[in-house]
Amino acid sequence: MKPLVLIGTFALGLLVSCPAAAGPWTQPPGQGYAKIWLRWLPGLAYHAGPEAPDPGLHPIGLYQELGLGAWAELGVTEALTVTVQWEPARAFFLKDGGATRTRAHVAVGAPVLGGRLRLLRHGRFIASLEASVRGPNGTGQIVQDVHATAQGNPRVGGLRVTDRVWDLYAGASVGLGFDRLHVAASGGVIARTGGYRALVVWAAELGRPIGRRGRWYGRVRLAGQHPLANGSAPLHDSPSGIGNGTRHFGLTLELERRVSGDWAVGASLATSLGLAARQTHGPAVMVYVAGAFGARSGQP
Repeated sequence: MKPLVLIGTFALGLLVSCPAAAGPWTQPPGQGYAKIWLRWLPGLAYHAGPEAPDPGLHPIGLYQELGLGAWAELGVTEALTVTVQWEPARAFFLKDGGATRTRAHVAVGAPVLGGRLRLLRHGRFIASLEASVRGPNGTGQIVQDVHATAQGNPRVGGLRVTDRVWDLYAGASVGLGFDRLHVAASGGVIARTGGYRALVVWAAELGRPIGRRGRWYGRVRLAGQHPLANGSAPLHDSPSGIGNGTRHFGLTLELERRVSGDWAVGASLATSLGLAARQTHGPAVMVYVAGAFGARSGQP
């Protein structure tokens, strides 16, 4: 069985509108990889976009996100792997400006169905094509206004917890896997319906074992999401980043501990490196359980 670090990794830095990036490696037929995570984002401020009447960073009231998600992939043939990603529960908590109480909003995400087709494998190098589709998961309407904590509590945005459009992703990924190191990169475009701007998304990752026994594994990941200038729909102003025109560039640090031949637990910390627009500012923390399954799981 391939090491867990080669059969599946998850790009936390990308938002829910973007499918998880799992690297170019495909699964053998009948084998798979699954991951279940809990994500917490304590928002510190809201990044208005450059088109906003008052662009830049705005301190807001208490804002928190909690999300439960899952990722799974299964090999169909030696060259084709199917994937699914789903967030069955996501909660948003906002204490607005001068308000005295915090309001909670709960949403269910739409599944992201996709696949990975291996094009080339030469020695330790591998290249694949990727595609996925995600449907609407709600009306996309504002559920609560967002006001700054500055004097007068001016309105700076409107919280959205669902998205009303289809996302169609197409891209490619490459990777190199060594005994003590792996390197992977991916890039693609998400076409969006409803007049929403298309997104250019990318990720680059470096990982290696920590310690002599190889039970610990560390990863460093850079990821970005950049809207194009197309589309006719208005740009959104939600701290959740759900909507039209979100931009970000971030760094994720991840540490994983193998607990058995097939299973591992891990945690990661993601933070923005700038270029953020139309979303909250704050770190994101994830804890997860991941493992391999299938007819030959547990075999070397």
